[in-house]
Amino acid sequence: MKYQYCFLRTPVSIQPELRLIDMFEESTEYLRNWQLPFNALSLTKDEDPEDPSWCELRESKRRIYMEKDTVNFTTVDTPMQLRYSGSNRHCAIHFRYELFPGVDLFTSVHDRYLIRDKKIVESLHAVFAEQDPLRRIAMAEHV
Repeated sequence: MKYQYCFLRTPVSIQPELRLIDMFEESTEYLRNWQLPFNALSLTKDEDPEDPSWCELRESKRRIYMEKDTVNFTTVDTPMQLRYSGSNRHCAIHFRYELFPGVDLFTSVHDRYLIRDKKIVESLHAVFAEQDPLRRIAMAEHV
């Protein structure tokens, strides 16, 4: 999508650019305060309801539990506390969506969104099941 702005009769075109930072799948256990310098899409593959993993947003004190086959979208610089249990298995794609170099589209939005859309969940499962690294990157950009 291309945006055009006019300032003093001079049109400026903006073409947002997706920059992949990293992709990984992990099962780990920790309790940490985070403020990621990028956006994150993470899919919870496995969870234990008796030992839940969660994220608490420090500004609103809202706690979000990570449930199997749900996607969390966390915006850049969102202050949060993450608690991962050892039974949690998740996949993540870290990225920036820049309007200009160094200016992320979500810079002023500090939140974490729960996505239960079946197509997005299936797409993320497919990305992390892919064995070819170049195809995996292309699929991640598409998601």
